[in-house]
Amino acid sequence: MSKFFSSIYFWLAFFFLLRLYGITNPPLEIGHNERQCFGLMVAQKFYEGNNDIMHPRFNGNEGVENVVSMEFPFLYSLTAFFYRIFGYHDWFGRLITLFFSTLGVFYFHEIIRKYVHEKSAFFAALLLTTGIWFTFSRKIMPDTFCMSLTFIGLYYGLQYFYEKKSLLHLFLFFVFATLGILSKIPAIYVLSCFIFPILDKKIAISSKIFFSITTFCVLCVVYYWYFIWNIYLMNKYNSWYNLGSPLSEGVAEILGHLPQTLEKYYFNCMQSYIAFATFLAGTLLLFRNKETKISLILLISSSLFFAYMIKSGRLFHHHDYYVLPFAPVMSLVAAYALSQIPKPSFQYLLFSLLIIEAIANQNHDFRIHDREKYKLALPQIADSLSAPTELLAFQSLQELYLSQRDGWVFTNSKLKDSTLQKMRKRKCKYLFFNKKDLENIPQNRLDSLVFENEHYKVYSLKSF
Repeated sequence: MSKFFSSIYFWLAFFFLLRLYGITNPPLEIGHNERQCFGLMVAQKFYEGNNDIMHPRFNGNEGVENVVSMEFPFLYSLTAFFYRIFGYHDWFGRLITLFFSTLGVFYFHEIIRKYVHEKSAFFAALLLTTGIWFTFSRKIMPDTFCMSLTFIGLYYGLQYFYEKKSLLHLFLFFVFATLGILSKIPAIYVLSCFIFPILDKKIAISSKIFFSITTFCVLCVVYYWYFIWNIYLMNKYNSWYNLGSPLSEGVAEILGHLPQTLEKYYFNCMQSYIAFATFLAGTLLLFRNKETKISLILLISSSLFFAYMIKSGRLFHHHDYYVLPFAPVMSLVAAYALSQIPKPSFQYLLFSLLIIEAIANQNHDFRIHDREKYKLALPQIADSLSAPTELLAFQSLQELYLSQRDGWVFTNSKLKDSTLQKMRKRKCKYLFFNKKDLENIPQNRLDSLVFENEHYKVYSLKSF
């Protein structure tokens, strides 16, 4: 391979540009549209004037104060910042995530190249880019964003130990590691890599003490946000907050859905069966060749990730992105296997095949199906029926966001008298029913049909 095509800069730029295709799409893709819409609601509230990052708000909290318990909304406040400069375009969230995710892969490459296994760095970076990271790095979600910030923090932490031992490096570690883990807590397991410099006898004790104090400060900030402040918000504003599953329940969920759980590893994580086979080969080669550093990374991270998987319970086997934090580890091990192939031509042939397979398995996520575009008319329908400040109710969070209104998300089966009374009391004006989901509509509890088209029926609420 020529020097130009073997440059990590070329390939990161290439995949960045490739993922710009459809970057301006609204959040109508089938996969994880509601999770994206939730984040966009938070960004929209920041843009509209909620400058209190300690009290993130979204559009749907039954018409009350809309404060929600969640990960630290750094990504969404950054999105709102771009809204204020360039105007409201929800795809800015995609672009921000893509930029930081690309930057994060560069730092991942540099960490592998300098401190782990130089020959594996190039392959590891591109395997990470084209696996599950490929799709989620352009979604308005914090999963690749948080990992990228934490990689940057990891890099500067390692620089502090092995390079200049500068307080600037220590400060950069603190800033990026804190923001990364705050943005989503699974990124915390990246810090386990610091076991190597901590146990390195060549590094001065004073450096380890300063670093340990800084890391303790990172963990204190993270603990406060997730386990003190968010609990306070949950109790005060009656918002749902994911505290994970009890151990016994998590084990039962994983064992009860073992095929779906295993699929997260053998397919979802790298989006390629060839890549997974390469990962398995790499695991065997690591122990055969006694490659201590990568073997320890695999063992430590696997142990920590197993605990995370059990704690996540149902959410782990239900959502693809829960396995995403493990993608860097699998990419590194698979890259090691590629680096052990003696003939470069075979190396790059296998490498090309698994990258092509991974991208081909994700190309559907770059297109919006025509059958979903009718939802873009929701703002016009809502405006024709009510004032912008009036509350509405929808069957999905996606439709509530697209309507650009505050209100409720409901399921037909839960529209009991008590629920409808509460909605009426809090001045909910209309209920939107998607014609794809008309089963069990409680028509006897609704007032007149005020709007109908090919896709929606809209009812006003009946007085009680």
